[in-house]
Amino acid sequence: MGNKPSSAKASAGTKTGLPVEASAKAGKYIKYAIGEIILVVIGILIALSLNNWNENQKLNKTRNQLIQDLKLELISAQERIEPAMKKTDTQVEKSKLYFNYLESKEIFVHSDSLRSLLSHILSGAPYDLELPTYEEAKSSGRLSLLNNKEILLGYSNLLVAAQGHQLHRKIGAEMWYLGSTWEMRSKIGGRRVLTKSDANLPKKLILSDQDYREFLTNPSSYAAIENVNNMTRTTGQYLNRMNTALKEVVNLLEKEINNK
Repeated sequence: MGNKPSSAKASAGTKTGLPVEASAKAGKYIKYAIGEIILVVIGILIALSLNNWNENQKLNKTRNQLIQDLKLELISAQERIEPAMKKTDTQVEKSKLYFNYLESKEIFVHSDSLRSLLSHILSGAPYDLELPTYEEAKSSGRLSLLNNKEILLGYSNLLVAAQGHQLHRKIGAEMWYLGSTWEMRSKIGGRRVLTKSDANLPKKLILSDQDYREFLTNPSSYAAIENVNNMTRTTGQYLNRMNTALKEVVNLLEKEINNK
């Protein structure tokens, strides 16, 4: 009768096929193994979280540096476009004076003054938009880090204006070398004859004041300078559009810097 409890324990141990003490140890090992697995999983999750954090930090650093580089590039483009805009404005003003003087019946202007005006009108205002940082970021895929539709739209407006400007500069160059402006220069003897009163020129190229004015007022010469004036006005409009787009994108990039 007194041995019944111990036999009950023994029977409980034998249900698992193990002695009571061995069964207890096995339970402890299982708990320990589960605990180890949980710790390993937690460690992996923490490592992944840290890795993601590090990657995000790297991306943010790359993004912030890209924004700074793009901003500096656009500011440089602004600084270079301003002289071209001023020169274009000067050419347009000189063109107004030129045609007013040429057409006026009340004001007599000496041919030297007309030559001086033409030297400004025919001088040109070269400008090329160069964005190597933007182009590299676009080709490498880094531009997607901006994730700002307004900035991308601003760049699109800037590039469209730049393409229009380049197209009209190309047309202007064709006019100068092959078109109406070339024909005008070839008839009179070149740009030097048009824009300077030079006693060292060959005698055949030295024109009297009256001959010079008659040459300028003939239909082909008049149309040639009018074409130059129209082209200057159009390229000036594209320069203004580019300048506006430059300012807008710089402001947007500054907001991104301030919001980081």
